[in-house]
Amino acid sequence: QGRRKYMEDAVIVIPDLRSDEDPFSMFAVFDGHGGIEAARWAVENLWKFLALLLHEGREPEEALRTSFSMAGCTAAVVLVRRDEVWAANAGDTQIVLLGDSRGGRGEQLCEIHRPDNENERRRVEELGGFIKTVGVPRLNGVLAVTRSLGDFSLHPHLTSEPFVTKAALLPDDRHLVIATDG
Repeated sequence: QGRRKYMEDAVIVIPDLRSDEDPFSMFAVFDGHGGIEAARWAVENLWKFLALLLHEGREPEEALRTSFSMAGCTAAVVLVRRDEVWAANAGDTQIVLLGDSRGGRGEQLCEIHRPDNENERRRVEELGGFIKTVGVPRLNGVLAVTRSLGDFSLHPHLTSEPFVTKAALLPDDRHLVIATDG
């Protein structure tokens, strides 16, 4: 919760997210801003979109991208099936896979979408937006992330388009960390 007197984070774990005969496990963390409502909405609804899209036969990457456009909060969602991991994030919520063969340092499975990320700054400015420092760099002087679910008043400068990656689970992988900054 950081310096706030209240928590704006929400978590969901679904060990058996059905997609026909071959289930996924889903783990997700959402970090609301300006209240917990968007994060709660994402916990209650995003998994339903994902399950439906996977049941329709969509590939995990496409299902993750599509579901992020349907839900303001940052988001990190992980799908696991057998020895494969698909990770998606929008905002500054992080995903790290830890195992002995990963050099003890972990493998980051996300990009951090903040105004101080040069690629994000460039993308925002090309769309006519701006970065203004108000304590920390902020999109249009308002939001400390450049990607999130919702926050439609900041579109088109803010996008819900997630970074999506796929990784192999190694035999010695032991932990998957999904963490917000709050």
